[in-house]
Amino acid sequence: GLRNGEIVFTWEIWALRRNCPPDFIPSQCDATLLAFIDKNYDSPEKEALKDLFESYLKYETEVRNLQVPDNASFTERYELIKNKRRELLGREKSELLFGLEESQISFIEATQNYYTSSKNLPPNERVQKYNDLKKKTYGGYLQAVEKREDLYDNYRVELE
Repeated sequence: GLRNGEIVFTWEIWALRRNCPPDFIPSQCDATLLAFIDKNYDSPEKEALKDLFESYLKYETEVRNLQVPDNASFTERYELIKNKRRELLGREKSELLFGLEESQISFIEATQNYYTSSKNLPPNERVQKYNDLKKKTYGGYLQAVEKREDLYDNYRVELE
């Protein structure tokens, strides 16, 4: 589910954290989640999940301390974060944990260019190019993204 975007790791972690007692400090909550993994999963899935979770915790700690220039644009800030992810987690884990998010950001950037470059195209061709852009940008995440899309938003895009 992580590889195709059906499961979003960070959403799941934060959903589980909301179940921790309000008086728990973050490290207690995280220890509880690790114990949950130990209790409810068998090897080798247990070790893989624990490794992902512990890697994510390390990333969270490091990204909180990341020095970002105050005048940096969103794109510059996000590029720093992506680079930190790959430095800490490696490419494979980074893509597993944040691939969907990164493709969503890429799509937002790509659609800004798309709207400008396609404004003079006939409507059917414009919609087709938009759908092609989605397929290209989301790749293996496309089906999961489309399941979550609001149909009214799709309608508005097609009208535009």
